[in-house]
This record gives sequence, C-alpha cells and structure tokens, in this order.
Amino acid sequence: MTAASDALAKMARIGCPNGVSEALLHGLCPYSAVSEALKLQATSSALEHLKHVGLDASQFSAASRLARDMQASGALAAAARMALPSFESGIAAELRRLQENMAVFRPDPNLARIASDVSASLAPYQSQFQAISRAIESATAALRPQGEMLLRLAEEERVAQFILELGFVPHGELWEHIAEIERPDGADLADFSERLIGEIWPELAKKLALEIPNCMNDAKIHAIYSQMLAAHETELHEMVLNSVPTVLERAVSLARGPGEKMRTFEWLETEVSELPINLAGGYRGYRVWTILIDHTFAGCWTDAEADASKYPNRHATAHGRGTRTASRVDSLNAILLTHFVITMAKAVRDYKAEAA
Repeated sequence: MTAASDALAKMARIGCPNGVSEALLHGLCPYSAVSEALKLQATSSALEHLKHVGLDASQFSAASRLARDMQASGALAAAARMALPSFESGIAAELRRLQENMAVFRPDPNLARIASDVSASLAPYQSQFQAISRAIESATAALRPQGEMLLRLAEEERVAQFILELGFVPHGELWEHIAEIERPDGADLADFSERLIGEIWPELAKKLALEIPNCMNDAKIHAIYSQMLAAHETELHEMVLNSVPTVLERAVSLARGPGEKMRTFEWLETEVSELPINLAGGYRGYRVWTILIDHTFAGCWTDAEADASKYPNRHATAHGRGTRTASRVDSLNAILLTHFVITMAKAVRDYKAEAA
C-alpha cells in the first residue's frame, strides 16, 4: 500500500469523508493545520483535555499518524500550485472552515454538513484532479531520462578531470583504462602517470593503431604515425614529439577542399567545430579539440614558454624551443593529439563528400 492510500484509509477510520480526504491529500488544505495536533503530547493533562472535547486516546493517536503520513506525501503538494482558480472562491472558504475545526480536533455540529458540502463541491473537479496527477506522473517520467543523462555527464566530467590531473590529453581511448582507477592517496601524480602508461600501453596501443584507409589513404601519414607508436614503445619520446608538426600539417592539407587556403590552425578551429558532435567524438572529442586549439597551436616563442607548456606545442617543436626533454607522458599526449587530428581530418573530408 502506498503512503497516499494508507493515509486515505486512516482518514476514513476517523470519519473523514472521501472527498475531503482526497482534497487534503492533494494539498488543497495546508498540512500545517493538521500538524497542530502533534503539539498535543500523550501526557495525563493532554488526555484529560481530549476526554473533555470528546476524543479518546486512540482517536488522537490515529490523527497524529495521519498528520505524519500526510506530511510524508509532501510531493503531492505540488498539485496545490496547479489548482484551478475556482478553488479561490467558496470551496476554499469551506476548506478553511474545515481546517479551523480540525486544528484542535474539536467537534462541531456543522462539521458533517461542511464535509458533505465540500465533498459534493469537489466532485465535478475529480477529472481535473486526475489530470493533474497524470501530468505530474508524465512530467516525472519525461524528466527521468534527462536525470540519467545528467548523471552520465557528471561521471564523464569526473573521469575527464582525473585524466587532466594525471597530465593526459582526455582522449576517448583513455576512458576505459582510467574510469575505474581510484585516485592514489598521497602518491606523486607525475610518477603515478608514468607507471600507469606502462601498465595500459599494450592494450591502448592496439586501440590507437590506424590502418592506411583511416590515415586519409596516405602512405606517408600512415608510416610516420606508425613509427610514432613504435618510437614511444622504445622510449624514443623526442622522436615522437618531433613527428607531430609533419603529420598535423599533412593530414589537414589532404582534408582541405580545392582552392582552400586556410592555415592549419584556422582549418582545425573552424572545420572541426562545425562537424556534427557525434562525428567529432562527442563530449570527449570536444575536450581534445579545446586542448589542440588552446595549447598545441598556442604561440610559444621562448624556451621558458615551451618548458612550461603542459601539452605538446606545434610551434615549440617545429622551431626547437624548450630545454626540457620529453617524458613518457609528453610522448603519449603527442600520439593522442595526432590520432585525433588524423581522425578529424578524415571525418571532415568524408562529411563534406557526403554532403556534396
């Protein structure tokens, strides 16, 4: 039995008519009035007072439980805010009179007539009550998927922030490897990240490998990218970073349409951002794209700027800026960004070809 139906049954046992019960339960009469009864405690003086007004202890106990049940059904009070304007007239006045009588549970000679009148007055609006109830149920059902989506986005954000804290580009292929990892307590995150790459690399490398058709059908891009993977595995991290500008430039040049003269940065900024979100890797792809735009193609003119860059920078690599040698994390990030650019260049080219 639901809290609402249980409350109706209890109201019936203390003599409250059905129409009034439903009206109260739907929030048409404030719960605060009924709650006043809870101020009476089961003391000897209170019991004497109850006897004086004609109620025994069992009746008061039932009324107290009823009040608590009605408060527990507080979600139904939302229906009161949707009440029809007609309730602001005589019916509301009758309900207030009923409330005043029930506030101290003092019998009133006219109570039965009032209850009967209110019940009869509410009868024509039964369909509206049902419609309101159905509307609330429908709204709840409609919002449930949105709530589930928000929970999924919250989890995506949690994992993305952890990946960023570890120093990695939040590439989609990292998710399944990192989503279930607990944040290490007291551990140095830089050392933890280095060790983690060694643990996940064998499986990650399989996911990141690209065949020639996925490399714009270009043997040169395929060869350089494949050698980047091999160089990373043998810890030739500087070789990995030095390959980034060549692959990025060639992938974008092959994806440009006839006569397009946009620079690589401008092309990535405009063409990729105009792809349907599902073709750009969704939420995860968007995060990689922002790092590409904000960091990889950011101006970097001095050794100090290059050394301070968290992610591989095209300008620093192409022009020999920076004194810090590349780490395993730098090398993996270079591969993740390059993989993304190759994939997006192909996606843009294919999307435009289909739209033509």
